[in-house]
Amino acid sequence: MNTPLKSMALLFLLLAIVGLASEHAAQTGEPDAAAPKPVAENAVGERGDSCLLVHRVEGEGKRLVVLRNVRSSLCGNTGAVALLVVNGEPKVHGVLTKVGSSLQVDAGPGDHVVATVHTIPLFNGIECIRLGELHLALDVRDR
Repeated sequence: MNTPLKSMALLFLLLAIVGLASEHAAQTGEPDAAAPKPVAENAVGERGDSCLLVHRVEGEGKRLVVLRNVRSSLCGNTGAVALLVVNGEPKVHGVLTKVGSSLQVDAGPGDHVVATVHTIPLFNGIECIRLGELHLALDVRDR
């Protein structure tokens, strides 16, 4: 199996795991231990091919959840794709390779929001000695 297929297979596996975890938490009423803060940060690249950012929305009313590319030192031969999932249901996906790019989704009180980000090869002929890192932030804002 070549690298792009492995990358996509891993992304779909992560989606399945996230969906099951969100469904379990919703059925059991267990709090999401990985999301005690309204803002989460992580990175992909040299730290690993993919990452998850998890948050459970608190308070009253709708919130805007924004996944942002904060800064990047990724090699020019590598990009990043992301997916935002609310309560186990995929809502929005896109490319987050460019610094300042973002994805956003609405979420209500008690919703479980998961962001998954995965690096992908660009097959553009650029060769790098180091992969670098792309730093991400998950922000929750009032609507």
